[in-house]
Amino acid sequence: MRSLPPVIYTSIVIALLFFLWSNDKNKTPATSNTLSSSLESNSSDNETLTLRISSLESDLDKERDMRIDFEQRLEHLEKKLALDKPQVPQPVLEPAKDPAQSSTSSQPARQNFEQRLIAANIPVDTIQRIQDRISENRLAVLNLRDKASRENWIDTQEYNEKAHQLNNTSSGIREEFGEETYDAYLYASGRPNRVTVQQVYNGSAAQTAGIQPDDIIDSYASKKIYTMNELRQATIQGVPGETVLVELIRDGAPVSTSVPRGPLGISMNITSLAPG
Repeated sequence: MRSLPPVIYTSIVIALLFFLWSNDKNKTPATSNTLSSSLESNSSDNETLTLRISSLESDLDKERDMRIDFEQRLEHLEKKLALDKPQVPQPVLEPAKDPAQSSTSSQPARQNFEQRLIAANIPVDTIQRIQDRISENRLAVLNLRDKASRENWIDTQEYNEKAHQLNNTSSGIREEFGEETYDAYLYASGRPNRVTVQQVYNGSAAQTAGIQPDDIIDSYASKKIYTMNELRQATIQGVPGETVLVELIRDGAPVSTSVPRGPLGISMNITSLAPG
């Protein structure tokens, strides 16, 4: 084999070295671009993660604030419920009472009842008769209840009507002893015995007649008035529109006026006052 001349051999080596150098030079920018692109991609990912973390931290702060607000509102409601909750009184244990003394427990009320009747100038014999009438009615109610229970008609209309009639002791006392004693009886037993005017409606018969708030309606059409129902019943009796006398008590003094029979046009209330 024939060897190459030195000049040709040298040329080939130089050409090869140039080729290798040129190829490395072309590859360097690509590698550099790839590295730069990778760095830019990593930088973008870091920014995305940073924004995401910031967003999560913001959401966490909001949830924490909402929880604190909820806890405060819950505490406020618990305090309000504690204040609004009715206080249940603790049972008070009382010593057992001697059955022999139980009959005396009603004596103060009975004595007070008798004293009020005496203070109203009711004769002693009349007071005794009133008490006898009350006892008779109570005993009759007990007998009626026993009879109706035994005969199984205690839940009927007949029983209710008879019981109501027996319990209505006051009507019999009014008819038997008169208005003065009946008035004293109502007051002594703690029942309302006066009707007072609360409000007078504009344009009403009461306003035209000069009736005023706090007036006590003593009588209507010469009929003594003790309850609101009695006044209502009195206004619908007789001839509608006829002139009737109304007697009032105003500031402790009697006042008289007249109205056409019918609604007075007032709001009313009841009270208990000593007769006289």
